[in-house]
Amino acid sequence: MASPIARVKQRYPGINVLSDVQAHALLGEFQAGIDLFNSLAAPNKHDHRWLGVCHFSSFDDDQAVVAYMKAIEMHSQEARINLAHSLAFVDRAEEISEQLEQVNFETLSTYDRVFYLRVKSLNDERNGQLMVALRQAEYAWRLVQGAPEFPLLAPQLLNQLGILHGRIGRAQRALWYLDRNLELTAGEDNLSVHLTRIRVLSSLGLLQKAREEFAQLADVPEQYRAISHVRSAELSWAEGDISEAIRRYEEAASLARRLQQGFEEFQASLDLAVLLARFTDRDLDEPLSRAQVQISDRSDRLMYRFREILLFLWKNKYTPAHVANELTTVSSSLNDMGLLQEQGWVDAHAAHALAVSGHRERAKDVLDSLCALGATLQNSAFLSREWLLMPNFRAEVEITHPEIVRSVPTGTDQSFSPWLRPK
Repeated sequence: MASPIARVKQRYPGINVLSDVQAHALLGEFQAGIDLFNSLAAPNKHDHRWLGVCHFSSFDDDQAVVAYMKAIEMHSQEARINLAHSLAFVDRAEEISEQLEQVNFETLSTYDRVFYLRVKSLNDERNGQLMVALRQAEYAWRLVQGAPEFPLLAPQLLNQLGILHGRIGRAQRALWYLDRNLELTAGEDNLSVHLTRIRVLSSLGLLQKAREEFAQLADVPEQYRAISHVRSAELSWAEGDISEAIRRYEEAASLARRLQQGFEEFQASLDLAVLLARFTDRDLDEPLSRAQVQISDRSDRLMYRFREILLFLWKNKYTPAHVANELTTVSSSLNDMGLLQEQGWVDAHAAHALAVSGHRERAKDVLDSLCALGATLQNSAFLSREWLLMPNFRAEVEITHPEIVRSVPTGTDQSFSPWLRPK
């Protein structure tokens, strides 16, 4: 068999490879890279850096950090980018910016410039600066065009661009990036793209297409099962099958807790608490407290506060007037972050609270703004799941603002008062 460097250069003509360990990492041969490193008498800074990549790609984050730190001690500034990337996975995200600031961007190779921008984009997204994150990712996308490293770097960038466009509500643009990525990826990377794409299709109200795509997924590896259950629950909620949504969220939360997947546990637990409060008599304190523990960034805090306000309303702890004021504050913060779709969800409930508290004109103004937002997002279905939480108000809005009310299933109790927890 040819050497790992020779095989990399055959697969990616024009690429610059500085280490046999690096070559194994780029080929996805992570254990071989670790074994080779362990046989070296005097590994250099490149060997240590790419040993870290092999550990990171094998989900051994702690060993990856150790390897990156050794490479940095040997004056590898590029390893600081890898270290910054890993810090979020070992609960040290507050150190990421400090590491990136010590990197001289102008002296980096094309590969590392693109990698730097992707890590910077991920960190900006984590800190709630979505438009800044999008600019970083788009700059990286321009840099990688025509580069020998394109096949290595494009899949992660395309997924990041798809996720960011989806988060700010540009669902059609998100689909373009994700569809392109499906052409480039295989295996687990391809599965990850499909799971992101299913969520985007669901947000567009293309539920049948989302279900068809979901049904095509083969056996899902364990590390993807929690997020797969979350996506299935989101679809069931949109379809009006609340019992199935609750079951899937429970499975997702349990799996995520066992696998220590904080984001998946947060999302599943928070949505589970909402559905339990709105449609059942069951206790929601456990999923709500578990969601609170898993809050990791500003967007998580805002989404938790949004749902907490609704739960307090349904438990008669908040009046509709107070809810309207509280939701307006959350809406403003989401707008600052560029989370327009989530802002729309909040505004729909704010309009409901305003209408119930007698402020009909203010409610109309909010609904008018939601119509404009739907046009901006090129998506009239982005409120579908939220309408299921307030069916009586939805019936009113369908008369006055039909463009933001897409048909939703009627498999839920439409007579339930949205201001009282069911008995």
